[in-house]
Amino acid sequence: MNDLLLINNNLPTIQEEIKKVKHTHFIRLIEQCELYTQENLPDKHPPTSITYMGMAAANLSLAYLLTKERHYLEEAKRWIFTVVGYNQWGYRFLVDVDLSASWLLFGLGLSYDWIKDYLTEDERNQLLNKLILQGNKIYNYGEKNRGNSWSTDYFQNHNWINYTGLLTTAYSIKDEYEGSYVWIETIKDNFKKVFEFMPDDGSNYEGTAYWRFSINFLLTTADLIRKFESIDYFNTDFMRNTFYYRLYQSAPNWEENINFGDVHDRRSSHSISAYYNQTHKMITINLYKLF
Repeated sequence: MNDLLLINNNLPTIQEEIKKVKHTHFIRLIEQCELYTQENLPDKHPPTSITYMGMAAANLSLAYLLTKERHYLEEAKRWIFTVVGYNQWGYRFLVDVDLSASWLLFGLGLSYDWIKDYLTEDERNQLLNKLILQGNKIYNYGEKNRGNSWSTDYFQNHNWINYTGLLTTAYSIKDEYEGSYVWIETIKDNFKKVFEFMPDDGSNYEGTAYWRFSINFLLTTADLIRKFESIDYFNTDFMRNTFYYRLYQSAPNWEENINFGDVHDRRSSHSISAYYNQTHKMITINLYKLF
């Protein structure tokens, strides 16, 4: 079994777990994937954000891995190659070199790693070449504008999201593209600073909405760097305490959050995957204490 990004060698175990303990999570994934089939994808880049298209590709690729049902692979390819066909990734401000591009590098990077063996040679080359092209665009921008852009804004979500997207693609294509190692070394240095500078109490000065927006990327980067570089950023005060920061920001009804920082609404500041991971750890610790 291939050692897959974020899945590692656990695919057979996960395929069994979705029948029982993770069945609810699996149903949620499949429901979301069914919605993707109803989307009419534009041939030309729309005048709106396309960040969701990267996650659609990743979700569909995951559904195929878990089920091996052919229609999920075909739908994943419909989304992937629609995006590959766009001349640019993003619109208006910082085209190709900010969030739209990085979300697509994240989602399509995962898709490449997960389903590249199920693509034709031509499809695989198309996706690989597009990832290399877009990866170099965002990397070169960051290097050219160091000290005056997100590439050195170590406390800011654009830094974390952009470099996580690029890092995901870098690890997914490292065997095919030697230049990805240059990206990796720069990003390793970036996150060494990020996790050194982040508050020990796990807080985020932008508030819970942006915490929710960015925490999954910090978790992803920590996971990838631990896997490939044997550096454990989960064992930092920030990562140990950030769940409790979010808990502390909750309103008494536990459904809403307090309006602190740049919180543009009171109900969207949640990251279920982060809660699930942290809750699992807490239950394990408490059971250990009991016995």
